[in-house]
Formats: sequence, structure tokens, C-alpha cells
Amino acid sequence: MVMDKSILVVVLLLSLLCIGAFHFCSCNGDPKVVCTQKERQALLSFKKGLNDSSNRLSSWDGDEDCCTWIGVDCNNITGHVVELHLGNPYNRDSGIFDAQYYDNYQRSKLGGDINPSLLELKHLNYLDLSFNDFGGIPIPDFLGSLRGLRYLNLTHSGFLGRIPHQLGNLSSLRYLNLGQNNHYDSSFLYVDDLGWLSHLSSLEYLGMSELDLHRAFDWLQVVNTLPSLSELHMCYCRLDNIPPSLGYVNFTSLVVLDLSLNFFNYRMPNWLFNLSNSLLHLDLTATFLHGHIPNAIGNLKSLQFLSLSGNLNIEGRIPSTLWNLSKLQTLDLSFNQFEGEIGFVENLSGCIGKSLESMDLSYNQLTGHIPNWLGQLKSLKYLYLARNSLYGPIPSFPGNISSLTHLYLYDNELNGTLPESLGQLSHLEELYIKTNSLGGIVIETHFAKLSKLKYLDMS
Repeated sequence: MVMDKSILVVVLLLSLLCIGAFHFCSCNGDPKVVCTQKERQALLSFKKGLNDSSNRLSSWDGDEDCCTWIGVDCNNITGHVVELHLGNPYNRDSGIFDAQYYDNYQRSKLGGDINPSLLELKHLNYLDLSFNDFGGIPIPDFLGSLRGLRYLNLTHSGFLGRIPHQLGNLSSLRYLNLGQNNHYDSSFLYVDDLGWLSHLSSLEYLGMSELDLHRAFDWLQVVNTLPSLSELHMCYCRLDNIPPSLGYVNFTSLVVLDLSLNFFNYRMPNWLFNLSNSLLHLDLTATFLHGHIPNAIGNLKSLQFLSLSGNLNIEGRIPSTLWNLSKLQTLDLSFNQFEGEIGFVENLSGCIGKSLESMDLSYNQLTGHIPNWLGQLKSLKYLYLARNSLYGPIPSFPGNISSLTHLYLYDNELNGTLPESLGQLSHLEELYIKTNSLGGIVIETHFAKLSKLKYLDMS
């Protein structure tokens, strides 16, 4: 009899749990989650403020469960709306540029106004409005009240004006991208102060490219308060200062640093070399750095991408420590004032040879012979040595780099005959050797296996 009562108590408890598990739960373990009426109405109010010429949000019907709507994700237990994926599906980051795709991209842009009804989505943690066109309206201040946001993407969405400081209230943010919001009249989103950014201590990704940050004199000090930051994109931000040193480098988790197309007019700063354990991607293209490149650049052992292109006034020799970056895949030192020989590497074992796919040393003042050790770069696809003062014959080694697709040697002082080994480059697509002092006879062997060659200039 005691056993029977115990079983009865268990059955009653299970029954109560089923009854209390809201309308979306059934006792057979087959839950049906639906969104709340309040959140459904909030989304409908939000939709009313939008221009949706392509009818992307046609599934947003008041009589339907909003968890089934396009771009809406709900928590599968509570039914609360947690994510809004409203970025343009035809975005310019896809790498597709044909006319039909571009037409679809233009047609699929959302526009209009951002309705404050979004504030009813108390559990929202993900908001993507990227690659739309909101016609130059400011970023709404109220977005700073969506305290649960961990992901906010407003890139390429046509916002203008001052970035609201209220975004600093989003202390849970891991990802923030406000970049590329310059509009048709060349106006920009801008900041008058970046202090609010220091409150986002959990931030891992920060995209601010093409924003006007020239008033943010303390930009580096603010970024240095973000210990979890792994990607920083500040391309073309009108920055005109780069402090040469920091008392303490806090953002040592940085993997990607893009500061290209700014106007620093300074030497390469020392604090960069404190990122030796993490940094994979360093882009300082056209930042008007000058002076010599320190040997300490060899400390960036993890580096896979390095561009110092277009600084115009970086001078001196290429530091020999650069060839010790064994993980480097892309190296671009073009359009500078590097001088002397490319350098001598006795043994590429454990050095740059295993991974390098692209090397651009063009438009400098390099002299001497093209070194034979370049022939050991077995992964090399792109080799650009144009517009220097290199002399002597073209070595035969390019024929040993079977992966080579682009070879630019034009505008040098090369002489001698064309090596027949070039005819073995079965993947070669572009060969430019014009404006040298080459001579001799060109025969079929020079083109034996060049079946993929598209561009040839020997003028």
C-alpha cells in the first residue's frame, strides 16, 4: 500500500509539471513552440515602418506564428524571439559581381525607419540589418537599450550622422560592425568621442571602416581597453595619429588589424611587435608610414598576411628577419622606397618558403640579381618584381614553381635570353617582361605548356 501511494505521488507530480509547462509543451515530449502575441505584434509594427520593395518579409503575417517567419529565430523552449537575420541576402561581400546579382541586391534592400517596437523583444541577442539602405537616417539611440544584444551588424546600411553613445550600454556585445556607411553625398557616420566603446569589454569583433574617426584622438587608448578583441577593422577612417608606444598592451588577443588608408605619417609603432603571439593579418596599406622597418617585425611569428603597400616613403633595406615569418602567405611591400638587394636566405627550412603564395615587391628601388632562393617558394602563385632596378638574366628557377600563375618582371634592367624553363609553367596566366634589355630567339619551347596563358607582354 505504501508503494502504491508513492507511485501515485510521482504520477501527480508529472501531471502538474506537464500542465505548468505552458501551451507549447505536451506530455509526449513533442513540443510546439510559438512566439508570444506581444512579440509578434512588435515585429508587425517594425515591418510597417520598413520599405520592402522586393516583399522579402511576405511571410510576416499577423495570423501566423512569428517563429516561422523569414529571418526570425526563436528560443525553442520559451518561444521568445532571440535573433533577427534581416541582412540583404544579395550582399556585396559574396564576391559575385554580375549585373543580375547586382540588380537583385538593389531590389532586395530594406529601407524606411527602425521602429522602437523592437524594444518589446526583451530576449533579442542578434540583430543583422546589413547591406540595406536606410537613406541616411541616424542610427537610432534606442538600440542601446537592447541590453541582451551580443551581435549587431549595421554595415553597408546607409546610416549617417553621429554614432550614438548609447551603444556603450550593450555590455554583452561580442560583435559590432558599423562600417561602410558612407552615403551618396560622400557623408559619413562619425564619432565625436569613442569613450563609450570602452564599456564593451566583451567585444571580439569591431568593424568601423569608412567611418569618420578624425575627432577620436584617443582611439588607440580606447581600443586598448578591449582585452578580448580579435578583429579590428578601421580602414579609411580619416585617422591622422598613431601613437608610437603604449605603456601596456592590453588587446593581446588581436588576430586581424586593418588600419589601411589612413594618414599616420609616422614610423611603424613599437607596440605592434607586442602582438607576436596572436596577430595573423596586418594591413597598413597607404597609411603614409615612413622610415625603416625594424628588425622586430620578425617577432610576429604567427603573421599570415602583411601589407605595407603604398606608403611611398618606407625606405632602407628589407629586413632579413622578414624572411623568418614561416607562416606568411601574402607579402606586399610595393610602392615604397626599399633599396638594396632583395636579400640572401641560405636555408628556407622553417622560413618563409613553405606557405608564401603571393609576394609583391614592385615599384621600389631594389637592385641586384633576382635571387635563386625564390625558386624554393613552392606554394608561390603571384610574384611581382616590376619597376625596380634589378639586373642580370632571368633565372631558370621560375620553371620549378609549378603553382605560379602571375609573373611580373617588367620595367627592370634584366638582360640575356628568355629561359626555356618558363615554358613549363602550366598554370601561368599572366607574363609581363616588357621594358627590359632581353634578347635572343623565342622558340616553341618557351611556350610549351602555357595552355592557360591569357596575357603576355614582351614589348
